[in-house]
Amino acid sequence: MDTTTHDLKILSICYYIQAGIIACYSLFILGYAAFIGTLIQHATDASGRTVPPWLAPLLVMIFVAAFVFAVSIALCEFLTGRWLVRYKNRMFCQIIAGLSCLTVPYGTALGIFTFLVLSRPEARRLFSSIQPAWAPPAPPAPPVSVV
Repeated sequence: MDTTTHDLKILSICYYIQAGIIACYSLFILGYAAFIGTLIQHATDASGRTVPPWLAPLLVMIFVAAFVFAVSIALCEFLTGRWLVRYKNRMFCQIIAGLSCLTVPYGTALGIFTFLVLSRPEARRLFSSIQPAWAPPAPPAPPVSVV
């Protein structure tokens, strides 16, 4: 008995969970940015010197880039979960599974299991049998004459 469709559904749920975890962690980036921004704003030493003026914009750029990166990874994980159930974009799912292996330990197990399931012949058949998103309309049926 082949359990590929069931396994793809379970992997999809796991990718949704992983996307939610990454999205929550991306909010921590904003919290750290606010904390460090407050520290920089109120930082002075005994002689009254403040932080160099170039440091705040640099840190803002770093935190914004980290936040955008984390949110884009969460979005990719969410799309992978969505497309695994719909049997679409097998190559994208494999790429995200490889990137998911970098998040130890949960993402590593998720990526390895995704590779194992997507390499099955049944999974290859499911992903290759999907029709394109846009298909030309069917020709109209000939008129029926009543005699």
